[in-house]
This record gives sequence, structure tokens and C-alpha cells, in this order.
Amino acid sequence: PAFAEELLFRGLLLGRFCKRLGTLSGLLLSSALFALIHGEPGQALAAFPLGLYLGALTLRTGSVHTAILCHAVNNLAAIAAAARAHGAMVGP
Repeated sequence: PAFAEELLFRGLLLGRFCKRLGTLSGLLLSSALFALIHGEPGQALAAFPLGLYLGALTLRTGSVHTAILCHAVNNLAAIAAAARAHGAMVGP
């Protein structure tokens, strides 16, 4: 999901929105849409600031590659935290 989502939201939509609406509005709109596709309200609330961060990172670097990597690391951390909370992981 990280790869496809980043190509869509930061690779395609962010640039188009920024050109049409300006940088701040484009960043806010692409992040809001990113949050909305996550459906569940709790997940959407977490996805919005993540979208802002990944969008700002993309704008700063001029590339979607770093955002893809950061998004993948975020997803892995969430999976590990959920597994640990449900006792699926053993260790410190």
C-alpha cells in the first residue's frame, strides 16, 4: 500500500494540487484526501498529519522516493506495535 498510495497522493495529486491551488492548499488537500481513504476515523486522524509530513518531505526533496520509504517504515512500525499489543511478538 505504501508504494501505490505515495505514487497517487504525493507523486500525482500533490503536484497537481500545488500548481492549481498553491503549495499550502495543495498540501492540505492531498493530505485530507489521504486521510479520508483510510476510512476508520481513528486511522484517518493519524493519517492526516502523516500525509502532511510525507507531502512536505516530497516537496522539500523533489522526489517521492523518500516518502515511499518513510510510509513503508510507518506501516511496519504500526504492524509491529499491533502484533506486540496482541502478544504475537516475544522479547524486549
